[in-house]
Amino acid sequence: MTSAAGTPEARFEAARAVAEAVLYDGYVLQPERPSRRPNAERSRFGVLVPLGYSPADASERTFNQTECLLEGEHPNLSVRVRFLHLQRCDVESAFGAGFVAAEALAVGATTYLPRDEAVEAEVSVQAAVTDLLRAPAEVRFRRPASQEYVLIAGSPGAPGPDPVGRLVRERQAVEGVVQLAAEPLHGPYGVTRIRVRVENRTQVGARTSMERPEALAHSLAATHVLLSATDGTFVSMLAPPDWAEGYVDRCDNIGIFPVLVGEPDRADMMLSSPIILHDHARLAPEDAGSRPDPTGIERLLGVPTMSLTETPLTAALDVDAPNTTEGRAERHAAAPFSHVSAMPPDVLERLHGAVHFLSEVPQAPAWGARPHAGSPAAELDEVVIAGTVVRKGSRVRLRPSRARPGGLADVAEAGRTATVVAVFLDVDGSHRLAVVPERDGVGRARSRGAYLYLSPEEIEPFEATP
Repeated sequence: MTSAAGTPEARFEAARAVAEAVLYDGYVLQPERPSRRPNAERSRFGVLVPLGYSPADASERTFNQTECLLEGEHPNLSVRVRFLHLQRCDVESAFGAGFVAAEALAVGATTYLPRDEAVEAEVSVQAAVTDLLRAPAEVRFRRPASQEYVLIAGSPGAPGPDPVGRLVRERQAVEGVVQLAAEPLHGPYGVTRIRVRVENRTQVGARTSMERPEALAHSLAATHVLLSATDGTFVSMLAPPDWAEGYVDRCDNIGIFPVLVGEPDRADMMLSSPIILHDHARLAPEDAGSRPDPTGIERLLGVPTMSLTETPLTAALDVDAPNTTEGRAERHAAAPFSHVSAMPPDVLERLHGAVHFLSEVPQAPAWGARPHAGSPAAELDEVVIAGTVVRKGSRVRLRPSRARPGGLADVAEAGRTATVVAVFLDVDGSHRLAVVPERDGVGRARSRGAYLYLSPEEIEPFEATP
């Protein structure tokens, strides 16, 4: 019998919590006034722009694509594409028999300010992989334009029943498509490549003068994909087994990347996110707040939040959207500030002092002794790799590993030649080499600290050294 926690819906909820915690950290980046940058222009991750708009940022495009590997004879696939539909919230104050635009409206202890907001949206697609092998599936979606008025009542005890102002929330229409496809990868392992492509097909025309805030109103923001398999298991794209490495290399992920999510002993759920995570990202157990927090954002926001004066803190917590899905993104984004502002000291200390990975550190040497593995990043003269001495100035070839936390960003450097600028012995006794790819000048890289730090297993000596 399957427990509630093991049902596909429960696993979707757990994966959704991780996705929201990460993506909303990028939605509201700092505890500032909503009118101040960077919060004045939100949604910096996973933006799918409309057709006809040419973004200045090359990382923004009209589509994203997820490709991953699925094992199983007859698995079923459930896909949920989630994004934020942005809306504009303007403030108007009462004037005579009508309303006029206002830069701010103070009512009692609350100050209403114009700002950008967001509405969560989700598109679900279910399909049997055997059906996808015969023909791809496609689901079109459209979210219409809308305008909403919310009256603002006067402060308690104020004379008269008439409203003192109103909020005007306006959204532009967006439309798109979700495409699912499956392809058998021939070989002895019976693995299938799954492709999920999400496209923004909103037409805005070829307008070179369109500013980014206007384009964002027609965009899909913080777009991410949840995939759940029944009677099948996914292959880790970060640390695949040896037999699957060649198949993983043939997967083409564009603007998004899938990782396993959920319990460590399960591989039936994936989260494809524009922010690269590690497999089985989990919620921080030290955080007593109701908001999931796998990235420690509440700990990071602790000091700046507690240093805010009352006015900007009130503005950061100003999330008086209606009690519907319309304001859920805003309430979720403001949750860390509310939680941190009321956080007991012992909880904050627990967050700051959390240790998730711990290895034995050798005893410190006597005073004046040569640095060793117990010293922070002790610099060495050389290290032997595959029988070859590698030292500062050696030329090597880079073979970055996907399995290393944060290593995915270095995979693009695979096969490049580089120059070693330093050899280190880390606090855990492991070696690290600071290298500079040959396309970058060593002097220029040194001036800005732009080194890659790789282990000996990720280095191939390029030329023999006696």
